[in-house]
Amino acid sequence: MDDSVEITRPITDDFTLSLWISPSRPSPVGTECYHGHSLIWSDMPGSRNDFILALLNDKPCMFTGGPDTSVLGSTEVITGQWAHLAATRSKATGEVTVYLNGVLENTARAGSASLDANDRVYIGANTWDRVYFEGAIDDVRLYDRVLTEADIWALYSQW
Repeated sequence: MDDSVEITRPITDDFTLSLWISPSRPSPVGTECYHGHSLIWSDMPGSRNDFILALLNDKPCMFTGGPDTSVLGSTEVITGQWAHLAATRSKATGEVTVYLNGVLENTARAGSASLDANDRVYIGANTWDRVYFEGAIDDVRLYDRVLTEADIWALYSQW
């Protein structure tokens, strides 16, 4: 499949990414999010101030550039059920978090630069490498603030 959606990037500094997915096949294995299946993609070639939410090793993975940091969740997503993924990024602290089904999976400190290298966001595709997510994506939300753990739990619980 080669379905994807392209939008103008509405977020740069503090943000939360949220979506529901139902993958139809396992994701690639690797060490960096850009090795995985693209879910929300605003990446640029090389070491740049950019970001990615992907599936890697069948787990949620959030990447931010400047410096390059991948934060991998701990629980596999491919279960035959819909899964809610969320990731947050705080510019002031550089903190990046990954959630699965409303539960915090992992957190790490990354850079604090504005993530503005790409003015586009692609949903369901890594357009640079022509790699497309295989499965269904629903209820994609991009917030221009860091949602609390309770807010993310509420997003998961309301579906």
